[in-house]
Amino acid sequence: MLIKYILENTNTMTYTDTVLEQTRGYQRFFQRPVKEKAYDRLEQSLGLFDALGDRMVEAGLGVMILPLQEDETALRLNPDFTDEINRLAGGSAYYASNALKMILHPESRKAIAGAHHQQLVLCTDFLGREVFDHELAHFVYTNLLTDPTKKIIGSLFHETTQYHPFREPHKQINSEEYFARSTEAHLGRKGMFGPHRKLRKKDPQLARLISDVLEGKKGLIKAT
Repeated sequence: MLIKYILENTNTMTYTDTVLEQTRGYQRFFQRPVKEKAYDRLEQSLGLFDALGDRMVEAGLGVMILPLQEDETALRLNPDFTDEINRLAGGSAYYASNALKMILHPESRKAIAGAHHQQLVLCTDFLGREVFDHELAHFVYTNLLTDPTKKIIGSLFHETTQYHPFREPHKQINSEEYFARSTEAHLGRKGMFGPHRKLRKKDPQLARLISDVLEGKKGLIKAT
């Protein structure tokens, strides 16, 4: 029995292991290698969502990291790649196509670092951990939060002003983007001048709610 227990626990993968293994597997679609630092930053970000990890995997999370200089046209012509990205995007080929254009088009490279739709988190490999934090927060909002939780976030959003640090200058701000940007701040640099402190000062209710969500507090997250 002891040997069986050791073998079973030795082979147990964490949610971070599961997501990273899938993400590294997407390298098969690319001509250029994904920078190793990008995987390290993704791993760091996943660790911050650890309490929600199993639920995120159950909800079908798929994180794809694109080499920044990858040939957009070659990706579009790869049926295996387009099938996978469309599957993760909930069958939205239109969205997946636009996301590729936004992220890999020469005129927008480094201007737009990440995107999210349904189960898909799409990022380039030059970015910092905060972009993964932001896009994973979008995934949590879309796939894990209960409707009452979203209503609370919506109410807090509408109570803020246009000068709120996590409303502007984003042109398409809504309650989901507000939650994602605020979660990014919550998980960001601590200290006297860090975004974490700014969030607690400007939005103490949302800061507490985000903390509860990241802890997987009952009632905020959809039941399995």
